[in-house]
Amino acid sequence: MKSAKILCSFILMVLAVIPFSTHCQAQTKAKQGIAGEVIWKEGNHMPTIGGSPSGITKKISREVVVYRLVNKSNAQQDDDMFFNVVKAKKVASVKSAKNGKFYIRLAPGKYSVFVKEKGKLYAKEFDGEGYINPVEVKKNEVTQVNLTLDYKAAY
Repeated sequence: MKSAKILCSFILMVLAVIPFSTHCQAQTKAKQGIAGEVIWKEGNHMPTIGGSPSGITKKISREVVVYRLVNKSNAQQDDDMFFNVVKAKKVASVKSAKNGKFYIRLAPGKYSVFVKEKGKLYAKEFDGEGYINPVEVKKNEVTQVNLTLDYKAAY
């Protein structure tokens, strides 16, 4: 009887630790890649005297798509910020949560990050060499990337 109580106590103790250790492992996996938020802006975001802009800003769920670093000469743009064709290797994609947050595990390297919108790829940032929304991932680091869809906003 005494050994049965000891065995039951041991089993309960092990079962109590398993969910905690699984949660800790999930938390420690986010060691290298990109993380951030997808943000939507629309309407008037012009600064005003004595008031605040009337535009809308909110965090949204969208697909975040990562390619090997892409120069705008290797992509077909249909207007200012939307791309129909990207001539580069697609590396990863993930849908951001309802609160806009996302994480993508990536190997060290340079990438271009897009947001899928209306069946096209949206990016509005370029570096001085014409690379589209460039992001660098370093070994054992998570690079913060906030992606703002603001094609319906006025500044």
